[in-house]
Amino acid sequence: MKNLFWTLLACIPVLVFLSSPWGVAVLKFAGVKPLPDRRAADDGEYLDGEMLVAKCKRAVRAVVRDPSTIKWNGQKVWGKDGKAHAALDFTALNGLGGPVRETWLFTFDADGEFTSILTPKGEQLDTE
Repeated sequence: MKNLFWTLLACIPVLVFLSSPWGVAVLKFAGVKPLPDRRAADDGEYLDGEMLVAKCKRAVRAVVRDPSTIKWNGQKVWGKDGKAHAALDFTALNGLGGPVRETWLFTFDADGEFTSILTPKGEQLDTE
């Protein structure tokens, strides 16, 4: 009975560490996906940001004239009002020889499907 008590007592700091940002980083490095924070689910942050960015990059590659010239400058994923939003900043050749830097905004529903894709010119791209 004493051993069980000390074992349970020793598990408390481990659980506290694994729930901290450092512990979450260790779990991600080990390939374990930690459970989402329930409070963040209301803001759409429960969606996997890396998956959303990968979807956004595929959409950009499908539209850009020469996908081999794309250089990714930055990305951001956030949640608000039950939806996830992503912004991708990239540079690509425009077909006339010069590079063009653009930031596209993406909106996802709770299932991770595109709701809208907005380009800097105000174009609303087809989400198919």
